[in-house]
This record gives sequence, C-alpha cells and structure tokens, in this order.
Amino acid sequence: MTDDIKLSIAVIVGTIILLAGIVGIIQLFDKSSPTDISDISGAQIHTKGNPDASNKIVEFSDFECPACAAAAPQLEKLLTDYPNDVYLEYRHFPLTIHPNSRDAAYAAEAAGEQGKFWEVHDWLFENQSVWADASVDANYFYDQFGKEFGLDKDKFVKDYESPDIRGRVASDTSAASKLRLDSTPTLFINGEKYTGAIPYEKLVEILGLDKKAPTKEPATTVEPTKPDVTSEPTPSEVTPSVSPANS
Repeated sequence: MTDDIKLSIAVIVGTIILLAGIVGIIQLFDKSSPTDISDISGAQIHTKGNPDASNKIVEFSDFECPACAAAAPQLEKLLTDYPNDVYLEYRHFPLTIHPNSRDAAYAAEAAGEQGKFWEVHDWLFENQSVWADASVDANYFYDQFGKEFGLDKDKFVKDYESPDIRGRVASDTSAASKLRLDSTPTLFINGEKYTGAIPYEKLVEILGLDKKAPTKEPATTVEPTKPDVTSEPTPSEVTPSVSPANS
C-alpha cells in the first residue's frame, strides 16, 4: 500500500471520527428540557388530586376531540388508583376544527361557577356524540344536564354568556398558543410534553409509579346444605372491560 493511499485512508477515518464527535455534541445540547408552564397558567385553574404530589400533569384538552374523550377515563383511573401521587390541572384548548368545542368549554366553566365543573366535564366527554353536531347555546346545554346537576338556570345562562367566562377560555387558548401546541390532548407530565390519548399502563410507566396489583376476590368455601325449595340461585356478577381508542 502506497503512502498516498495510507494518507487518504487516514484522512477519511479522521473525518468520520470528527463528524461523529460533532453529531454527538449537537445531540448532547439538543436534548429537550422540561417545559416550565407555571407563568402561563390559565385564568381559572381546575384541578384534581394531591397538590403536594410529586407528579404533576397539565392537560390541554378539547371537549369535542374524540382522543380527549378517550384520554379522560385513563386520567381518572390514574387519579383514583394513585390519589396521593398525581396532581392534574385542566386547561381549555378548543380547536377551530371543532365548531362546538368553545361553547362546550363555556358550559363547563358556567357549571363550575356552581361547583359542577368536573361533573359537566365528564358529561361532555361521555355524551360527545350527542352535542357535537347539535345547535348549541346556553339553553341547549342546560336542558341537557342542568336539572341533573341541580344548576340554577338563570345563573348558568348569565355566566355562560359572560365576558369573564369567555376570557377564561381565551386565556387558556392563548397559553396553548404560547406553547405552540397544535393538537389535543396535549399533556405536560412533570414538564415533559406528550400528545394523544395515552393508555393507562403507559401513564403509570411514564410517571414511574408502582403498578397496582390486581384485586383478587377472596376464596369462598361452600358448605353443603340441604335443599331449600324456597331459595333461588343468586346471579353471578360480571365486570365489563373497556379499551380506550386514540385518534
């Protein structure tokens, strides 16, 4: 092998090593850091869970978004199973592609003025197919759930149409814009950004929580008894299972 060939090989190898080093340095400094959203929180905060929990989730959501409807029960189960370990903050982010989503947010906020935000939050997601294509206003939403939740109609309608309620939703939407969000649901889990409906098991993994052991039914011992012509068999209980969908 001539000296020229050896020199060429050495130059090529050196160049490869140099480029690899540069790429490594770029990747090192290009790692995303947790997002601090404490200074752009919305005007009204709706929370669940333990405010002193080590895990905080900030959710930007749209009541007319199917993926948000799928995410809601996963987050609720998480809060139920880990009441001391998770804190959730809800933020409105009604997308323009969902024509009724902003009005739904107004309805939830108006109900919140009477202490029923989370009840209406759940109703909106569970009944999304009912109101998503309807002609909605304050009276429509009150007729749907107002009596069920014991809301004062005059107050609900007044709050629904108030500048204060509109401003709260606009404030959350503005916060989402500052964060350059473009889809729902968007979750900030301990500052890290995630999009889409995250399955329950994945949420547990992301948060680093110990998986809950499945509850086992206690074994029952049946003692032999004499037939009783007056007794009737007891029907067995069946527990349905639901699998979330993402969009």
